[in-house]
Amino acid sequence: MATGTALGKDAINELATILTERFRAIMDEQRRHRPPQTRVSKKKLAFRARLERELDRQAIYDSQDRQDKAREYLPVEKLHAGARQTCEADSERDFQEELMKSMMKWFKNDFFKWVNSPECDYCLSATQAFGNAPPNAEELKWQADRVELYECTICGKLSRFPRYNNPLKLLSTQRGRCGEWANVFMLLCKTMGFECRYVLDFTDHVWVEWRHDRKNRWIHVDCCEGETAFDTPLMYEQGWGKKLGYIFAFGTYEVVDVIRRYTGNMIDVQTRRTEVSESWLSETLKDITSKRSERLPESIRQDLQKRREEEEFELAQPHIRALRPEELLGRQSGSVSWKLEREEVGSEIKSTSSKKKQKQKQKLDIPAQEVNGDNTGGSSSQGEDSQVATRSLLTSPLTPGTAAAIVFAKAKDKGKDKEDDLKGRLIARSPTKAISGLSVALAGSANIARINKPNSSPSSIKPLIQLTPSQPNGDSSGDSSSQGEDNQITTGSLLTSPLIPGTAAAKGKGRDNDDNSRKF
Repeated sequence: MATGTALGKDAINELATILTERFRAIMDEQRRHRPPQTRVSKKKLAFRARLERELDRQAIYDSQDRQDKAREYLPVEKLHAGARQTCEADSERDFQEELMKSMMKWFKNDFFKWVNSPECDYCLSATQAFGNAPPNAEELKWQADRVELYECTICGKLSRFPRYNNPLKLLSTQRGRCGEWANVFMLLCKTMGFECRYVLDFTDHVWVEWRHDRKNRWIHVDCCEGETAFDTPLMYEQGWGKKLGYIFAFGTYEVVDVIRRYTGNMIDVQTRRTEVSESWLSETLKDITSKRSERLPESIRQDLQKRREEEEFELAQPHIRALRPEELLGRQSGSVSWKLEREEVGSEIKSTSSKKKQKQKQKLDIPAQEVNGDNTGGSSSQGEDSQVATRSLLTSPLTPGTAAAIVFAKAKDKGKDKEDDLKGRLIARSPTKAISGLSVALAGSANIARINKPNSSPSSIKPLIQLTPSQPNGDSSGDSSSQGEDNQITTGSLLTSPLIPGTAAAKGKGRDNDDNSRKF
């Protein structure tokens, strides 16, 4: 009896061993065929969530109820009449293009209002920024993500400026900035029958792309800038001076990376696309688009896929055309201070603004000095410390009609900070003829002469420009801070050619805060 029991236990153990080995073999086989699990970083999850959230929002523009409401605001006959009139005057014009331009012109000039600082809700006077506040229940109902507060300059009361995201509410308020503008314009375009996509630039701007069926391509349309911003995709990079990174177009069933349409320097842009890898982004966009369109009929999905392939081929081509004049313009919408803060004014306006600020800060209250260093307007009784010596700073002739001379100030009295030794004034001069080989003299001692204003005591003279030694190539190490409010005005390039060995050059450093700071 005992022997039978022992044999039974041995059989059970052997069977258990066999079953265990088979189970392990099955699990190993499953693991070999199972795709590797990769951990997705929080940054990638947040990036994808942002894309999916924006794609989900596109449904509001396809709502028939919303389009019926938007149709009440559209002067359809007026828009069509304007387009027909243009085409009749020029038979080569495309009616659909002219209809879109007519709509852009009406929207900017007659329908929607740009808001820098809203009028006071109580007395309609001017206001100034006061801060932010959380949206209340009514504002949340219309998808306001934040509320800006403004204080009246007359009555002192606070006015609320909710940043609504619901286009139906914005149809009634008819005011806002680029976000509100593109939001409403997108709905109106769909209501008019245009096939459009909502374009999101991660550097804080939005606009619309319109599908031109006859030309078989997507066309850039920015209602904030008016009819001149039609098919001018390079204006943000070339005109506004934006440092682009990620730009995505959102349709009803797709999200597309369209950065190549808006840049002529993809190599430079690539240095700023560091949030996620390009391979991950490409696969993520395909996955999101595939899931969004999986319920469509097969024929429609094939047509959409064909269009995407054609667009990919178009975007892969370099920009070989000449820039359009409109693409060289700085931003038109918004106040100058707001555009300077966002660095979207363009190089021409930025240069003009910088020059105006230089004139305001650099009050040249001392007489122009002769090139040989004689002080004709100041006191001649200052001795050796008041004489300007010579030392070559420029090695090439100046441009005819312009010359620059740097007059250095007298050294500080003993006991003061050594860093205050090099200070002076910049005097722009326009001689009647070109000066070749201009040099400014500098004494060989540590002390530098101070040029005094006529009839003024030496103690009342303050240097206007801080001068620091630069590298031999003439470059200065200016402050790169984007937040400082007291940065000095840049003096521009004073030296345009390498220095002679053994000499040192100085340039004003820093930039004014209005030209350097950015706040989204």
